[in-house]
Amino acid sequence: MEADIQHRRDVVAEYAKLPLIPPYLQPGNHQFGYGANFASGGAGALDETNPGLVINLNTQLTYFKDVEKQLMHKLVGCLPAFRSASGHCNEELATLVKLHNEALHNILHKLDRQLKGFRYSYFDLYTVSLDLIKNPSKYVRFATNCGRTRRIAEYKLCTNASEYLFFDSGHPTEAANDQIAKLIWSGNRTIAWPYNLKKLFKS
Repeated sequence: MEADIQHRRDVVAEYAKLPLIPPYLQPGNHQFGYGANFASGGAGALDETNPGLVINLNTQLTYFKDVEKQLMHKLVGCLPAFRSASGHCNEELATLVKLHNEALHNILHKLDRQLKGFRYSYFDLYTVSLDLIKNPSKYVRFATNCGRTRRIAEYKLCTNASEYLFFDSGHPTEAANDQIAKLIWSGNRTIAWPYNLKKLFKS
C-alpha cells in the first residue's frame, strides 16, 4: 500500500513538474527542504506487518523526528527557539515566510476575481507576530519568553504567564493568543483584508 501511494505521488509530481521526494535512507541524501519519503513497501499500521522485511511504522516515526530536528535547526525565524545567539531573526526563514504569504495572497485575489460570490479573510500573522515581538507594550506589557529558553532543557515557571509573549521557546501564551484572536476578528485592513472575520461573517 505504501509503495502504491508513493508511486501515485511521484506521477502527480511529474505532471506538476515538481521535484520527486527522495527516500529518507537514500545514500547521500541529506536535503529535506522539499520533504522526505519514509515509506516502506509492504509496511502497515502495525509493527507486526511483515516483520523483518519492512521498515515498521514506529521506525518511520523515529526517522520523521530526526528530520524534524534537522529542519528545526536549519530553519529558525523569530520564535525564541529559532533566533541566533544575538537574538536576531533568521533572515532565510523570514524571507521564505514572506514569499509564501505573498503567493497565498495572490492566489486568493485571483480566486476572488474568478469565482462569483467568493469571499475570504486573509490575516497577516507574520506581521502581527513580528510586531508583538518588537513592540509588545502596544498590546500588553509583554516580556518575551516565559519557561524554557533556547537550548536549555530546564523550565523556569513564571508567576504570571499572562505578562509574557511566549510560554516557552515556541508557543505563545494564552494572553498572546487572545490578542491575536482579537486582531483576526476585528483587525484593520493593514493586517486583515479584504475583510476581518467580523465583517466577513456579516457580508
